[in-house]
Amino acid sequence: MEKKGNKKESVYKYFDRVYFWDYINIKLDKHYKYIIARILDYGQWKDVRTLQKLYTKEQIIETIKTSRYLSKKTANYWAIKYKINKGEIECMKEY
Repeated sequence: MEKKGNKKESVYKYFDRVYFWDYINIKLDKHYKYIIARILDYGQWKDVRTLQKLYTKEQIIETIKTSRYLSKKTANYWAIKYKINKGEIECMKEY
């Protein structure tokens, strides 16, 4: 399912720069995992709603499963919300 937004656009058109203070030139298509993880971890509800309009449910779930940088609290919340087995989430694994 195609989501709204020109994927070549800058992330700053949709989200506040405060979430991406450590990088410049972030593009919606190229850096989607980074954007999704940042917004799930630090964004407000309005940002999460925007994120869900820009990206598919599959992209969001893939990011939750593979990101090693989500906080465990954030990963746990979204695992419940999207019914993801916690054993599939990289940041919740013990090494």
